[in-house]
Amino acid sequence: MQRLPRLLAVSLLSLALLPVAARAADPAPDLPSAPDDAFYTTGVPDGAAPGALIRVEELFAPGDFRLWAILYRSTGPDGAPTAVSGLVLAPSEPAAGPRPVIAVNHGTTGLGDACSPSRVTAQRLELAVAGQALARQGWVVVATDYAGLGTPGMHAYLDGPSAGHAVLDAIRAAQALPDAAAGDAVVLAGISQGGHATLWAARMAAEAAPELNVLGAIAAAPAGDLAEVARWVFSPDAGRPSWRNDLLIARAWSEIYDFPIEEVLTPEALPLAARLDEECGVYPDAFPLRPGVAELPALADALERNTPLGIPIAAPILYLQGDADEQIPVVAARTTVERLCADGSVVDYRELPGVDHVGALYDAARIDAAIAWAAARFAGEPAADTCPGR
Repeated sequence: MQRLPRLLAVSLLSLALLPVAARAADPAPDLPSAPDDAFYTTGVPDGAAPGALIRVEELFAPGDFRLWAILYRSTGPDGAPTAVSGLVLAPSEPAAGPRPVIAVNHGTTGLGDACSPSRVTAQRLELAVAGQALARQGWVVVATDYAGLGTPGMHAYLDGPSAGHAVLDAIRAAQALPDAAAGDAVVLAGISQGGHATLWAARMAAEAAPELNVLGAIAAAPAGDLAEVARWVFSPDAGRPSWRNDLLIARAWSEIYDFPIEEVLTPEALPLAARLDEECGVYPDAFPLRPGVAELPALADALERNTPLGIPIAAPILYLQGDADEQIPVVAARTTVERLCADGSVVDYRELPGVDHVGALYDAARIDAAIAWAAARFAGEPAADTCPGR
């Protein structure tokens, strides 16, 4: 559930972005690269429907694309209306008709507002690495920040229902931008935390956004069966990237679910958790959880409540998982897929030999595979199903 390592991000960005010299001729070079802080602090107007645009600001993008920051009405972890921020990327040429939409849901970046992708512009993370490749297919790319990341309040980290609402409502907000020409045909995609959000949005779509035609979901190394993931993440053997995720869960859930954080984290880890409200790269040097945390009934209940399983997901799923993943162990992925299949979901499970966490999506071959799979869904082709016995 870790963000892209810096060197990998830089190398992929060099492929995804136009050369700097070419930008000199781009139109509207005076557009801002990111919204100011005031953009994020507007409240939800009374009576605003889910997905209603609250604020929008066009940002600088290379000449082939247009980019907007959006603030829209969604639903927080407490079920109340909340403002959520995000980004919309679309081809710059006029649309001949409604464009297909792909929602790109980002992996873990942190809890503080400064960690939200829209605040640091589209020149990083999913929208920079994969977004332009997707938009070049003629698709609209929508990227939510999720509830509380960028906007006031605690980021609802791995809170499934609010993540699902944030994804679906971001698509609705994009449809309110006439120049984006976002249509109703949708594919969802995400890695790690974003894979979790993708599965939740797909699970909720029929009831929460029935007007959207969700044709498929691409889940790369998702946080799926959270109890299975926790068996690794909550162990001293997991290592610093997973220990960081322990901090994030403890800090976020202590607020949104009223968990006593002092009973979860060691005394040495508590000061690190306090830094998460402002810093994005806080990594413990030692295992941060108290003994027996995994057996706490309240935690076990929260893990199961936020697991995106238990009912059939109507849209077919492309599930990408590396067998060398250091954050979402492959055994947890196999359990998730077994449960998805038992629910009656259609799953194309692809286990990737020697591939780590980030590589489940951020590799040229995997991005090409995701584009091909999404294009097939938009074309109405049937999806493969690797569930046993089908």
